[in-house]
Amino acid sequence: MAKHYGIRYNGRHSFEDEGLLLLNERSISIPNKKKVLVPIPFSNEKYDFSTVYGGQLYEQRTLTYQIKIKNTIYGTKEAMNMAKTNAINWLMGTTGLSPLYDDAIPGYYFLAEVQGDSAFEEDWAHGVLKITFTAYPFMISEKAEGSDIWDDFNFELDAFQDIAFEVKGSLDILLVNTGISLARPEITSTSNMTLTMRNQQFSIIPGSRVYDFFTLEKENEIHIEGNGRISFKWYKELI
Repeated sequence: MAKHYGIRYNGRHSFEDEGLLLLNERSISIPNKKKVLVPIPFSNEKYDFSTVYGGQLYEQRTLTYQIKIKNTIYGTKEAMNMAKTNAINWLMGTTGLSPLYDDAIPGYYFLAEVQGDSAFEEDWAHGVLKITFTAYPFMISEKAEGSDIWDDFNFELDAFQDIAFEVKGSLDILLVNTGISLARPEITSTSNMTLTMRNQQFSIIPGSRVYDFFTLEKENEIHIEGNGRISFKWYKELI
């Protein structure tokens, strides 16, 4: 049986649950960088303060899909309008950014919401719904870094690495963030520990939490002092 690609959003799949066909015309925009540029007096150059607080920031992106609307049971204009109404209410029935899964991009999801710039063109008992989502700049991995599921490993985008460690006194580790954005990992520790990274010290307490200002760049050399077990959990983000 041929696979019908679609999107999963607001708890439902466009084809499996709604019976809607996605047309080939779709657009996933590339987000623009947020640039903070200050002209240098008496110069053609500019200072770039875009990363003064860490990584590069990006604008939101848009995802646009074309959905074929028809009623295969009755084939009337009234039935088509009812199918259109059901589809619009399904897609617009969220408040705030919600997970959107695109079958053509396995292993990742977007955070998106229909906010505007959507339209419907009809031809008697058929129509095409153009739906536009406003989305978080990055697509997010469904699996945490350090996952050992071999079938899901991507040699182009993933990295083999340990993310859990047994510490006896002190330990030096390297964590690699293969995403394009800074990662803020959830750190789980069985005891009090001290982490030193890029000449900054972080006091870690037992339990799990995300620590302010502890962010992972591409390669991160970390010195750990303490005794016990510590692990790091984060999901990479890509454009």
